[in-house]
Amino acid sequence: MGPRPASARIGLKLTIKRPSSEKMVHISSDSDESDLEIPRPSSMRRMRRRQSTKRRRLDFDSDGASEHTVDERHTSDSAQYDPKRPMSPESITEPQTQPNLSELCSELETMIENKIEPHLVENPDLPHDELDAAERAVDQIQTRLMTTASLLKQQRNRRTPIGRLTDDVILEILQYCNFDRLPDHSYSAIQIPPAFSLCSKWRNVAINAPSLWVDISLPLTPEFFDIFLHRSGNSPLNVNVSNTQIPEDEDEDDEGDAAIDDHLRAPLRRVIPRIGQLKIIWKTGTGRAWILTRFLEDTFDQTELPSLTLLDIVIEDTDYFEQSDKSLIAMNTPRLQEFRFAGYLPFMPLVSAESVTRLVYDSTFWIDSPSQISNLLSKFPNLEQCAIDSDPKEVEDTGTCVAVSANKLKSAEIGTLYLSAANDFLTKLQMPVVASFSLKIAHGNEPLPAEGAFEELLKAQISWAHEMEVVNDEDGYQFALRSKSGRQMKITYNLPESTTPGLSWREEVSFSRLAEQSNNLSTLALCLDPLPPMDHLTTFLHSSSSLTHIRITTSRVDFPAFLKALESPEILCPLLTSIDCTGINPDMDRVCQFLDLRKRLGVPLKEVKISKDYSIQVAL
Repeated sequence: MGPRPASARIGLKLTIKRPSSEKMVHISSDSDESDLEIPRPSSMRRMRRRQSTKRRRLDFDSDGASEHTVDERHTSDSAQYDPKRPMSPESITEPQTQPNLSELCSELETMIENKIEPHLVENPDLPHDELDAAERAVDQIQTRLMTTASLLKQQRNRRTPIGRLTDDVILEILQYCNFDRLPDHSYSAIQIPPAFSLCSKWRNVAINAPSLWVDISLPLTPEFFDIFLHRSGNSPLNVNVSNTQIPEDEDEDDEGDAAIDDHLRAPLRRVIPRIGQLKIIWKTGTGRAWILTRFLEDTFDQTELPSLTLLDIVIEDTDYFEQSDKSLIAMNTPRLQEFRFAGYLPFMPLVSAESVTRLVYDSTFWIDSPSQISNLLSKFPNLEQCAIDSDPKEVEDTGTCVAVSANKLKSAEIGTLYLSAANDFLTKLQMPVVASFSLKIAHGNEPLPAEGAFEELLKAQISWAHEMEVVNDEDGYQFALRSKSGRQMKITYNLPESTTPGLSWREEVSFSRLAEQSNNLSTLALCLDPLPPMDHLTTFLHSSSSLTHIRITTSRVDFPAFLKALESPEILCPLLTSIDCTGINPDMDRVCQFLDLRKRLGVPLKEVKISKDYSIQVAL
């Protein structure tokens, strides 16, 4: 078939009535006054459809050619295939008749020429009501043609790769779009992502997906706020509140209270039962209205937040505690699971601590002591995860750590504690044997640490470990301990600097002191450059009689001294079977000499791993 004429590309949606008694076509508009009676133009085609003719068709079967008389009234294109009826060659080669859009458009043009045009052009003396009806009919036909053209465009779009995406895939894509603040506009104006209105299909998916409208950032214009509330359905809301977008009111009588009430406090009160996650970024100002404790108390006032599972509060100013005129406030959060707070610890709001399983505290601008941190942990008896980042430098801790029963704790990161109080903190912290614990230790304002203080703290932890990894750098040491039951502990120790200007004082961790505590280590990893004094390391290896594997990373110069320590006639590490020195690139002759000597001493090794792909296997 040749290309279709241009008129065939336009789809029509007409209501055609065919009265049985009149040979007329009835085109109905939306108004009763615009109904027009138009003669049917294609009488010849109507007559051909009514004729019942017979013709001969040849049909081939296994016995040869046979003739069948077929009544065309029973061979319409919509008839279903009959497997018992033989098929003719014409039925195989000729395609089924499709709607002829060109003829349909021609019929419409003929109707307009024969009926509507005389009313509008050739007969200007017609009554006004008939002229108005004809004009309305033309307008409605034009509107329907435009609707049909839009429908055809939608159908064409659905044939493109992006048009064939399912609603689930489209929703997944839209989840990555962000509502951005409009630059150079009102502080509460936002921009809906362009992808939300890519086409009608994408727009419908966006409008009917509550998950796309649950993130509300205040301040926000009332119009947008209502849109978010309506389209989010009944889903829990993730509300972000920030007063940094609100300019401070210079009126001393008002003190910014009206602006905060209109843009923050009033919208929050409307959605209190639906808030699932609440994040507050607060910057203190000059008036009482800019104090966070006052804002929280005036907004919630002991009102229950039944859906709140995450509370995140960030205080940006360091002078917050000087401006506050409120004591600690209590928030009714029966379902709170995660509590995050960054600010001055004494002004952390009280929450329903029994339900909290994850605690994150960041004192970037504040100074906290081990006693304050232990008091904080003691308030949350059901913690499973916690991360506390504090900076105790320049302040001496005079308090006493309280006992903390963290029987459900799975992982904890604590940093930084004073060395003088860290041992007391660890002693009073009760954790499950499968917990993972990380601790950073520094010094208070004492000029030098007490001799052996860190080693005393570490010895108590080595007693339960079966693996230990030691790493040093220019700042200090890191000890990672693991047990067979799954317990893990990582202790970072920053070496102190001298208080005398121009001088540097550093005390290395004494491995000979660590040897005073017996251990059951089976694996030891030493990533030390340089290595500690060899007599200290030898003393520690002598106390580690259960070692079976050693991994060492050091300089190529220090490695032979380490081998010499293991060649001692005292036979250090008698159960040792393998050494991993990957990355050192040692002298191979020296390694072979070491292996031969250990074999003659009766404590041979099975393997020395030189690199990732090469190792020396020893035949026993």
